[in-house]
Amino acid sequence: MHEAPPDVVLRMLADLSQKMRASNERRIHEQVAQQMLRSEMELERHRALSRMVAGVAHEINTPLGTTNTALSIIKRELTSPTVAALRQDRAVQRSIDDMLEAAALMERNIQRAHKLTQDFKKISVSQLTDTKETMNLPEAVAEIVGLYAASAKRARLDIQVENTLPPATQTWLGYRGYLSHILLNFLTNIERYAYPPGVGGTVAITLAADGSRDVPVFVLTVRDVGQGIPPENVPHIFEPFFTTGRSMGGTGLGLSIVHNMVTGPLQGTVEVASAVGQGTTFTVAFPQRIVDQTGG
Repeated sequence: MHEAPPDVVLRMLADLSQKMRASNERRIHEQVAQQMLRSEMELERHRALSRMVAGVAHEINTPLGTTNTALSIIKRELTSPTVAALRQDRAVQRSIDDMLEAAALMERNIQRAHKLTQDFKKISVSQLTDTKETMNLPEAVAEIVGLYAASAKRARLDIQVENTLPPATQTWLGYRGYLSHILLNFLTNIERYAYPPGVGGTVAITLAADGSRDVPVFVLTVRDVGQGIPPENVPHIFEPFFTTGRSMGGTGLGLSIVHNMVTGPLQGTVEVASAVGQGTTFTVAFPQRIVDQTGG
């Protein structure tokens, strides 16, 4: 059996290498295309959810308004001169007082429900339209945390918000929708990964200002004291589709989208520091006034 000349062997190896390279490139392109498609589908899902929440909030406000009007009529009648004349009977007086107390309780809860639906509508619409607006930043953060209150209670998360901003520097010209998406994503990740299910723990959210930079910025930190992130995973957490929790419903897109929102529309930076067994801290810095390329 004759051996192939060396130059023939080299050509065969070169052809094989070229075919393997082309095959690998094709697979990579297919994977990237699939990842982009999944990312677009996830973003569309968020947009659809925002539209749905805004619509539901709008519909809920109508019966809330009707109920509040009916409650006002009840309170007016219970405090009318005709009913007041009946208060001479102590049993009747106690019944009227109980009804007025119940009416006050109903009124407070209707107002709370109305504010909650307004917050849902406001944040969902701003996520959908990406509207830039002037707002009080601590109040905006409190509204977002309020939207997460039910989930936090279920997960036994004790969310503590500390505002260290001076009164004169609490106004932000920015995007409420992006801010809500970022903060809710951090809270969802803490619920899912930081603490054992059913155990819960603390979450510290801090608002501060940094005027030492060329452009004054707000600094938002979100910290837990949970299990932390293994050091080999920390450099990858903002990469698309990187997740250790796919079995728990993680897509690996959440923090990648957060990174894109912070570094894009918010014109800021996002960093993470973590130690196993000690917890994780996300730090987001963004300008106190976001100015687009046209100066608006």
